[in-house]
Amino acid sequence: MTNSDTEILDRRARALATARPVEILAADAGDSARYLVATCGGERLAILLTSVAEVYRAVGVTPLPRPRPPVWGLAAWRGRILTIAQVGECAPDSGAGLVAVLSEGAEVFAGIWLNDVEGEITIAATEISEPQNVSSARGGFVSGVTAQAVSILDASRLKSVLEREPSTPGEKREMNSTRGT
Repeated sequence: MTNSDTEILDRRARALATARPVEILAADAGDSARYLVATCGGERLAILLTSVAEVYRAVGVTPLPRPRPPVWGLAAWRGRILTIAQVGECAPDSGAGLVAVLSEGAEVFAGIWLNDVEGEITIAATEISEPQNVSSARGGFVSGVTAQAVSILDASRLKSVLEREPSTPGEKREMNSTRGT
């Protein structure tokens, strides 16, 4: 038995119009927040959605000579130069990927290189534990980990790391963040 195009469209419209369970939003849950989950090398990262301005496929990233970690290079974004940070094992020279543009309020300050984006999830504050055995560099911006081994990236803390003065006394201070130009 074949259905006409009208019947198929009608059935699809009815299916789309049926009620579906709605996830609890951060505003309703109080102790939960929405995160973007992405892969970076063999690691899964969660970034607070309010800290992600955009995710895009960069045409190219220019590596910086002797960058101060976590800075890796620079990329063009909407007519501006965007600092690209390497957060995990993946880097722009490791193959195709995406850039998550990070912001604090209205200020865009950097992008991080990602291999792929898995999607959005809600994570309750009670599901996040203190990270264990984290290097001092990563400890500056990884604020926790979930039971599913998802590292929580704190964009505000990453911004602080990027803006920190170099530790070597003779070095000039380099501005690693992209300010409103």
